[in-house]
Amino acid sequence: MCNDESSIQSMDSKAKTDIFDNSIYFEDYNCCSENDILGVDANGIALKSFDFINFRECAYNFKQIEGGSGNCVGDRDITDLSITFYTFPKPIMIKFLKASKIHELLTKNNAVKRFMRFQKQIIDLGYTTRDFS
Repeated sequence: MCNDESSIQSMDSKAKTDIFDNSIYFEDYNCCSENDILGVDANGIALKSFDFINFRECAYNFKQIEGGSGNCVGDRDITDLSITFYTFPKPIMIKFLKASKIHELLTKNNAVKRFMRFQKQIIDLGYTTRDFS
């Protein structure tokens, strides 16, 4: 995103429209839990409430904003157990919710393990997430 006013003023009106109309707004995002995931495949993630997270679109958006290889689809935060995908026009965050402390300690399927399995599933499909912890 270009923040220099003189650069913006020198652009033609179509370029100005493209910069501002195609921006992802990180100030606001949609958030859902892992329970909202209907399925994951090579194209993306189907969600109950937000329809579909398209991996190719997220990778393209990430590359346009952050650079990189074009395979990164979002940011992950192990401390928050969340992954934020670069969907347009607002990012979508998926959170992995912890149960009670005793349940988390005793279960083999705790939130951290589910988060790690989900991350591995994304990697196995040829995409990555950036560590934002």
